[in-house]
Amino acid sequence: MMLRLFSVCVLTAFVGFSALFAQTSWKQRLAQAEAAEAIGDYENAAAFYESAHSVAKKSKKNDIAYKAAETYMMIRDYRNAAKMYDYVKGDNGTYDKPGLKYAQALKQSGDCEAASKAFVIYLNNYTGSDYDDVSAEIDQQVKGCDLLKKTTEEPYSAAVIKNAGVVINTPGTDYAAVASPVDGSLYYSTTGVDSRSRIVATSAPEGKWLPSRELEYLHTSGFKHFGNGSISQDGQRFYYTQCNTTDEGEPRCQIFYTFRNEKGNWSKSRRLPDFINADDATQTHPSVGVSKEIEYLYFSSNREGGKGGMDIWYTYRKAGDPEASFRAPVNAGDAINTAGDEVTPYYVPDMERLFFSTNGHPSIGGLDVYTAAGETYNWSDIKHLGQPINSSADDHYFYVGAEGNGYMSSNRAGVDRLTTADDDIYSVELPSPNIVLTGLVRDPNGAAIKDVEATLFKVKQAGNVPVLKKTFPKGVYSFSVKPGEKYQVMAGKVGYLPQPIELNTASVPAGSVIEQDITLERAMTAIAPPPVVEVDPVVTAPAAIPDPTYDPVVVADPPPVALPELTPPSPEPVYVAPEPVSVPTPEPVVVDPAPVRVPEPSIVVPTPEPVYVAPEPVAAPTPDPTYVAPTPQPLPTETELPSSTIATSGSVAYSSMTAAEKKNLILLDGKPFIKTESGLIPVDGYTGYTSSASTPSSPVTTTGSYPSSTISSSSGEVYKIQLAALKTPDYAKFQNVEHLGRLHSEPINDLYRIFIGDYYSKEEALQQLREVRATGNKRAFVIRYVDGVRAGKPIKR
Repeated sequence: MMLRLFSVCVLTAFVGFSALFAQTSWKQRLAQAEAAEAIGDYENAAAFYESAHSVAKKSKKNDIAYKAAETYMMIRDYRNAAKMYDYVKGDNGTYDKPGLKYAQALKQSGDCEAASKAFVIYLNNYTGSDYDDVSAEIDQQVKGCDLLKKTTEEPYSAAVIKNAGVVINTPGTDYAAVASPVDGSLYYSTTGVDSRSRIVATSAPEGKWLPSRELEYLHTSGFKHFGNGSISQDGQRFYYTQCNTTDEGEPRCQIFYTFRNEKGNWSKSRRLPDFINADDATQTHPSVGVSKEIEYLYFSSNREGGKGGMDIWYTYRKAGDPEASFRAPVNAGDAINTAGDEVTPYYVPDMERLFFSTNGHPSIGGLDVYTAAGETYNWSDIKHLGQPINSSADDHYFYVGAEGNGYMSSNRAGVDRLTTADDDIYSVELPSPNIVLTGLVRDPNGAAIKDVEATLFKVKQAGNVPVLKKTFPKGVYSFSVKPGEKYQVMAGKVGYLPQPIELNTASVPAGSVIEQDITLERAMTAIAPPPVVEVDPVVTAPAAIPDPTYDPVVVADPPPVALPELTPPSPEPVYVAPEPVSVPTPEPVVVDPAPVRVPEPSIVVPTPEPVYVAPEPVAAPTPDPTYVAPTPQPLPTETELPSSTIATSGSVAYSSMTAAEKKNLILLDGKPFIKTESGLIPVDGYTGYTSSASTPSSPVTTTGSYPSSTISSSSGEVYKIQLAALKTPDYAKFQNVEHLGRLHSEPINDLYRIFIGDYYSKEEALQQLREVRATGNKRAFVIRYVDGVRAGKPIKR
């Protein structure tokens, strides 16, 4: 059963079941069952086992019954599993806790009353060495059954759950549905009918879902299954998992991501680093959300350091910086994680709530959906969502949008489906506990301003705290806010003056919808200079007038905050609304008795004698670590060309050269030239390597999605990853590692050493070395540089 729940796909292959039981002996049926089980066809295996049991001789019946029950549980056919476990429920000495499994199958088939009795009977007769653990597990199971007798708290008991229908759901397993915040498209995962999980997308332009399309460009070679997508709040990043299975049939999943490029298309997939994707564990169910300028990524994993089974973990990075790296994952803590399994997290930043599924907390079935208030590992108010969200089956992949509508997956039986053997996607409609603030952002003529940007702030005594920033394509903004709070919405767009509105929700009932339009005045683009009054013999220059031309408000990033190992920072930048710019109206100057003359359009003011001031030394600007300046390639040295071939006059600027011309640059006596028909022409402005220098003439800046920094290679201690030593600096051979850092080279004798990245520590370099070798560069190694000089032996471990 666990394989079905925690891999991204159903690991069984369904084949036709055409054998005629009546024409085969029990031995033949047993052989057919074992053959089907060996290839993962648990559905046919269960049916063959049950058929063999019905005609087997007495001495073999119990063995076959137990195998039938186990395979029925694999395909989550709880009723048939309970029926077969019933034959062996008291034989705990021969089989693995059959009485406990019998009670669990009863519970998940919906018979909690019979299940509670079976749990108690089993515990009263159990004498195993792990009695305390079994007792704790049964206590949780019985508490779960008691949940059915209690009234579920609002708002979840009023939820409306509907099967998403045959356009979305297939005969296979369908799960992990999320809606794009940009255009409302639905992304979800499905096994279809061939057991291979893939990610698909669909949309409903006229209120009806169109046939879905597979997103093959997200797939990376070497993986079979793809699923569990999560979209960032701005719609620009998509996290998901790619999986294979081990020889033992265990899933091994890793988290990848993609982002929208300048054309709006998804980029090539990138794998998160090794410290997130542990080799000996599964990482799956990613969920991304931004809170207080920090992007959090929650996921489930059975990695070392957990509480048991699958646990929920999180990592975080600075939001809005595409090059910012994630921190080491942290366990979400004992309040969430148990000795059981916690999976499919979904964090809603503006609600400050985590939704997740668990069988370690009390459940009315298998996996039940819970919610908790807080973030990272600080959680409280942990609630079971009750019915109808939860059922006697497995309920997971709960996702809810800002307006209270969302999706979930469940294998529950009902009027629309009779089997529990696979998951379907269900729509979820929740009565919103929040208040919806919405309205049209329009220009002075009343027309909607498209692609307007609006930011929601919480109004605090210390200043306004940003909560969420979104772009609204049609000009209609919408935010979900809490009762009892003060908020401000600031709308703006280039070419318009930003305009705030404020709202106090202290007396507004939950579930209300408040409509408040915002009108943006157009920004003034230019102001004619005031008339200049000239008075003889004194010329008075007009006073400086503030330039009222609108400059879009830029809220600077808060100063860097050291992110602690466990507790992420919660920066609360103070938002300062822009003061309106008033343009003073100049008054005419009248000087009596001299007559006033209207000057010509331009006036010449005598220039005073310049006083020479020695220039102050200018400190070199500190490079922005998020900006990567293009680095010229090292040039080939052609000493065999006589200097007489150099053109007698003229030069060319490096910045004006085409890419093709730059490829033809050469070095002659340490100076750059380009070949032309009239000879070699000197190149001005080239800042690459000199003819014999071993270090670049400017700081090296690393790039990529992993830890980046700006490190001077000519001073101090740094580490590099050497990929190869070549006769020419051919970077094309290393395109498969470009996403891990900046490629650069170092000339040495007749060769060029090819490097990637610079690192402050050996540990950081070795961590990146594993990523580099995983791309096929098996001979790569780490080397230390001290003050620009190669030091020590290569580090290859």
